Amino acid sequence: MPLRPQSVCIGIMLLGVLVPTPAAAHEAGLSRGRYTLGVDHIDAEVSVALRDARAMARQLDSDDDGELSAAEWQTGHATLVEQLSTGVTWRLGTEGCRYKHTELVAAGDDGLTMRGRYQCPKDLDPSLMLDVAGILQAADAGHRHIAEVTGIDGRVTAYAGHRVAFTFYPLKARPQAKSVATPEAAERGGSPPSTRGSTPTSMYIHEGLAHVLSGWDHVAFICGLVLVFRSRQQARPRQLVGWVSGFTLGHCLSLMAATVLGFVADARWVEPLIALSLAHLGWQILVRSQTPLAWLVTGFGLVHGLGFAGALASLGIAGVAGFWPMLLFNVGVEVGQLMLVIAMLLATALLERTRQPWVTRLLAWALVGFGVLAAVFRLLAS
Repeated sequence: MPLRPQSVCIGIMLLGVLVPTPAAAHEAGLSRGRYTLGVDHIDAEVSVALRDARAMARQLDSDDDGELSAAEWQTGHATLVEQLSTGVTWRLGTEGCRYKHTELVAAGDDGLTMRGRYQCPKDLDPSLMLDVAGILQAADAGHRHIAEVTGIDGRVTAYAGHRVAFTFYPLKARPQAKSVATPEAAERGGSPPSTRGSTPTSMYIHEGLAHVLSGWDHVAFICGLVLVFRSRQQARPRQLVGWVSGFTLGHCLSLMAATVLGFVADARWVEPLIALSLAHLGWQILVRSQTPLAWLVTGFGLVHGLGFAGALASLGIAGVAGFWPMLLFNVGVEVGQLMLVIAMLLATALLERTRQPWVTRLLAWALVGFGVLAAVFRLLAS
């Protein structure tokens, strides 16, 4: 019995994702800080993925083997502590809070956690400001820092630090961003917009939404899925619903495997497979394939989910306690996917009115080309 292309694709995906590597690098730049306010101090626990730690302290994993030797740890330890402690600063008005380091330890298989205390010159008041610009500048472009601040009353407020929003006032009723800009924002002639704290619940949902809308491969896959649907004359809306639901299920299972079970797939295989999933959708359009896609799309969902799942585990979002943040993050992802599906359905409806089928084929060739090229570059870079 000859092998079908669908079966070959599923087999390749399973081979890639089931070869775990404990020190897999993360493609998403993300760090997480847990800060607990005292009367005149802030206890801090900052977690960062190993990939981002290497960007801050080049001595860490200098041979790029994904593991930290004793010599690498010895030479890079002090540099990383300095980068993290100066990258996250607390101030009371114009006076800075002095950081006292406690320890730097491994967080899971692929992350590091720094613990210490910021001692302030006087009791905390509404002028208390958190500034994470330093850690954003030290890490790779696009890095985000999630800050969870626990007040003296036990209330937890969450903030998302990024290029244009990086200073926060946890003790003010309506936290405002300081009217200064990072070098990236200054180049654009802008300053950080006003920012507000939120609950950890809404923060994780927001981060999931930002993840799917800012990832070009996720956006391209959803758009490609809608193009495949439009290209099939006998397709019914329930088929598209089934495909998106399968992709959602796969994505959710990947996040659950990483956070609850601690499974991290090898990014050297996962990232190229994500790119090849785009090429496969383009090929489906070009050959006008009518074969069922539900199981294959579910497999693609597993692979796309593994592209980010490891980062959540490295930041301490792991085990049973990590189930709720994982679920909230996935809710944000699915909201983003729904927005993309609706937008793409409207766009393709307008496209059909032009009666120019070559446009669809051009987009299909673009999916194939970008998918193959991205896969090759990711393989060479691994």
